[in-house]
Amino acid sequence: MNGRTEPRKGDICICGIGSIGLITKDGVQEVEYPDGNKGQAYVGIHLTDKVSKVGNPWSSRSPRILCNVKNLEIVVLEEEHQRKELEQMAYFERARYGR
Repeated sequence: MNGRTEPRKGDICICGIGSIGLITKDGVQEVEYPDGNKGQAYVGIHLTDKVSKVGNPWSSRSPRILCNVKNLEIVVLEEEHQRKELEQMAYFERARYGR
């Protein structure tokens, strides 16, 4: 990410256990873990369901930056294009074979 190592709001990051999250606040925040321990971590929401449901709180003490949401538009558009192509293929297959 342009040599930047300090995560900030809008960054999509991966934590130490491999869960991907979107950071929603700048800087570290105080968090309380399920076991009752407290610590300082970057916080946001889960984007994958590896550990918790998508949208649930996410945190990491040392997240690795993957990208920032400003850089995500191209990826989203590409995935949408691929989804539409697959839908068209499925439609033509159903029409061709009467399914």
